[in-house]
Amino acid sequence: MNTEKFKIEIKKRLQGKFEHDLLDASLQNLVDIHNKLRFNNFAYSLRELTRHILERLAPDEKVLNTAWFIPISPKEPKKVTRKQRMKYAIQGGLPDDYVIDTLEIDVDTIGKKVGDNIDLLSKYTHVNPDSFYVEDGKVKELSEKVMDAVILLFQTIEESRASLTQELEDNVNTTVISNLFYETIDSIDYLATHYNIEDFTIDEITLLDIDDTIVYFKATGDVNVNLQYGSNGDLRRDDGMTMNESFPFTGEFYGRIKDGITTFELETETFEVDTDCHWG
Repeated sequence: MNTEKFKIEIKKRLQGKFEHDLLDASLQNLVDIHNKLRFNNFAYSLRELTRHILERLAPDEKVLNTAWFIPISPKEPKKVTRKQRMKYAIQGGLPDDYVIDTLEIDVDTIGKKVGDNIDLLSKYTHVNPDSFYVEDGKVKELSEKVMDAVILLFQTIEESRASLTQELEDNVNTTVISNLFYETIDSIDYLATHYNIEDFTIDEITLLDIDDTIVYFKATGDVNVNLQYGSNGDLRRDDGMTMNESFPFTGEFYGRIKDGITTFELETETFEVDTDCHWG
């Protein structure tokens, strides 16, 4: 991977001025041909950039609050490793058994695969006789390996998260949304004297985010309604009428991760039924 292609790819994953400036400074080291530490400086600064990105994707307080977090040492109970950050960036707070058994995603294997490649950065961060003054011909070869490894890190996180998202959406029990239709929906209530929900369909469920304790979703679909005009007595006297209509709905929901997600329940953040079509 050449430098320009790397810049294009990595910039897609950056946020804020600091990360962009650190990337530019990292790459600037490679053109400092009179500095015998140019590759070491490049490797070090690029490793720091990946560290900052991972800390943004997986903040300490979020990782520490997951059910799966286990300190690597009793002496450092709040130390979060790179592997644990990668794990959080992929699965958030979802329990390991749910991710492995139900979603069939092996985050640990993914993490090891990427970690082995990123270790190349650390090798040249520590200046020893065998890592000092990397000759010009070798700089290009090694820098391309490093850049490939960094892009692989974030591509793997994104691809794994996308797979998890798809599997999780497929495993969500959409029937929990039916509870919403037992409550009065004002936009429908305004249309008639009485109404009854006949049934509803879910067109799409989209995973918006996973953090340490909550999964966020958006759902879209249609609700089929029987509208009644007049009282039951009016209907018996043929002074009232009923009609069926279908309205689209959208809603954003959240559910707390607990009991291995077996008792996962969605709670409503926003929920709207669009009845504009009723008025033509």
